[in-house]
Amino acid sequence: MPWLLQDEYVQSLMDLGLTLVQAKAYLALSRLDNATIKTISKASNLARQDVYRIMPILQKIGLVEQIITTPTKYKAIPIKNGISSLLQHRAREQAELQKKTAELLNNLQDDNFKTLLPEEAPQFVITSELSLLFKKLMNGTRASQISIDSVGTWESFEGVVSNGFQDFKKALKRGVRIRSITEKPSNEKQIPSCLGTLRKHHLYEVRFISAPAPVTMVILDKKEMNICISNPDGRAMSSLWSNNPVILELATNYFEEIWSKVSRDKGEEPETVVHQIISPVPKN
Repeated sequence: MPWLLQDEYVQSLMDLGLTLVQAKAYLALSRLDNATIKTISKASNLARQDVYRIMPILQKIGLVEQIITTPTKYKAIPIKNGISSLLQHRAREQAELQKKTAELLNNLQDDNFKTLLPEEAPQFVITSELSLLFKKLMNGTRASQISIDSVGTWESFEGVVSNGFQDFKKALKRGVRIRSITEKPSNEKQIPSCLGTLRKHHLYEVRFISAPAPVTMVILDKKEMNICISNPDGRAMSSLWSNNPVILELATNYFEEIWSKVSRDKGEEPETVVHQIISPVPKN
């Protein structure tokens, strides 16, 4: 019998939903033709009171049958049938869990549910995965109603524009003003055709700088902002999200300062002017 009570067999039954005590008692009884509580307790090395407690449970889930004798005896259904029964039970539980999860997600996404939530307090949230970052950016773009302002590297800018082209078009159609500051690409052929389409809209404007972008940052409706706080590493990039009004004010002022300098008001090339304002101050 020891082989039948090996840890891997007990663990397999536990993975199918039984407790440790239930698995040991069922395996021990499966090895016996039929047995009393005392015999099951001895064969499974379980306390007799534990066996008394779990036998009705094993009967209820269809793994054990009770034999009316004196003293009362029990008989296990064959292991093959028992495992099949447990698998079916687990499948039903999984289906029910999926149903409840779907209902929960629908309720969480329901606008009526959202109106019951208190006003969100200022907060800071860090994300560390590129696909999650992009998803949040696109969700913010779809929800925007007033403005989207961004500063960033050409690589990040080109990727967001190419993948979010349709969302940007819809935002412009809603009347959202979109402004971006990014590095000037070394080759004009690198500029995607979709950017040319967006730039034809009077609410869309891009200004290029030759110096490395000082930050990678997006401000949505001046109510929420994201700023990358680490260099990308594979699919990882830590970024900070915040709706804190103080942080938003700082970010907005910073963007407006750079935006105002990227101009030809003084007859200078825009990228030269930006280079001057973001370069470090030389030491004496």
